[in-house]
Amino acid sequence: MHEGRAAIPFFPELVSKKISESSSQPTPSSAFSIYSNGQSFYEWLHSPPQVERNVNFNLAMRSVAQTEGLAFLPVDYPFNALPVNKVIVDVGGGIGALPAALLPSLPDHSFIVQDLAPVVSQANSTEDPCMRDWIMKGKVRFCIQDFFAPQPPELNGAVFVIKNVINRHNYGDSEALNILLSLRKSTPYRLLLIDRLVIPQLGKIHKVQATEIAGNAAGSQRGATLYDLVMASLHGGKNRTLEEWSRLLVLGGFRLESVFPLRASTGQAVIEATCIEGS
Repeated sequence: MHEGRAAIPFFPELVSKKISESSSQPTPSSAFSIYSNGQSFYEWLHSPPQVERNVNFNLAMRSVAQTEGLAFLPVDYPFNALPVNKVIVDVGGGIGALPAALLPSLPDHSFIVQDLAPVVSQANSTEDPCMRDWIMKGKVRFCIQDFFAPQPPELNGAVFVIKNVINRHNYGDSEALNILLSLRKSTPYRLLLIDRLVIPQLGKIHKVQATEIAGNAAGSQRGATLYDLVMASLHGGKNRTLEEWSRLLVLGGFRLESVFPLRASTGQAVIEATCIEGS
């Protein structure tokens, strides 16, 4: 990605500033913020001069999603066990990579994809014949929604999916917690986080697959490490461990139930959570 390449040369300057940080000189949040004269990546991306770049970014994220194990989602996580009367809400879902991956194997389910107004406008203007057909049949709806704001009441009890949104690359723990607390008010039937874990911990999760996971861990770790460095340059964040994800979920009123590693990804997994009663 162009922005990653632009930011990486500023990474040594960021590290130097963090080492010698003082209260009188605020430390930049990321290498990209040095490149962009103080703007965060998403502030820069949604600024008026970057309208065309924002459109291309949304297309690129759909392509990245397709190469990050989404094709295996129906196999790696039992979506077909979810009740068909529970709409699947993709929070911050861009232009529809998730329903595009799942609907061919889940023809009886329906999806709502939420994002900001420019993204929703782009999604509704798609020329993809499958997506246009799903939109026409009501299988996919694109809706404007700020994920820091409360969800519409009609989505109470829905299945909520958060894919690569609340990782530390995009939002710190406090912002991620605010998103989770907002979703908790809707009493999700399931909360599914699709995100990266520090890979050596995956072997602790599904003992049946431990040998397979361990065999793939070295290669996956290299990919995840490279991704981590690029995202650290863009956003100043890092991947969470399983324990960190679990603690964050509990603070948000959720209990981690299971973790389903995605076999064809850079360390991603489906982290399944349910509501803690009385929280």
